Amino acid sequence: MNEHILNYWIEAVESALEEVGKLTLFSKDDIKILAETFQISSEQQSMAFGYENIPNPLESEIQKIKSEFEKKITKLEQNDLVYRKNVADRHGVNPEQVYLDGENVMYDKR
Repeated sequence: MNEHILNYWIEAVESALEEVGKLTLFSKDDIKILAETFQISSEQQSMAFGYENIPNPLESEIQKIKSEFEKKITKLEQNDLVYRKNVADRHGVNPEQVYLDGENVMYDKR
C-alpha cells in the first residue's frame, strides 16, 4: 500500500474516533487496520458504484472533436479528388498528375 495515502487514512480514522470520544479505546494497530480497510474501500468505490463506467468528460469532448476533424479531412480529400478529376479531364491527364504549386493548379503532361 502507498504509505502516503495510508497516513491520510490513519489521520482520518484518528480524527473520526476523536470526534466521537473513542480514540483511546483503539490501539495504533487497530487504527492502522481500520485505515487500511478504508483505503481499500475508497479505491474500490468507483467500481462499486459504477463511476468507472462514466466517461471522462474531457475524453468525450476530445473524441467528439477528433471525429469532427476526421469528417472535415475526409470532406476536403473528397473535394480535392473532384477538383483533380475535373482538371485532369479538361487537360487529358490522370488525376494523380494534377497538383498545387502555391496557389496555381499544375499538371504533368507525361
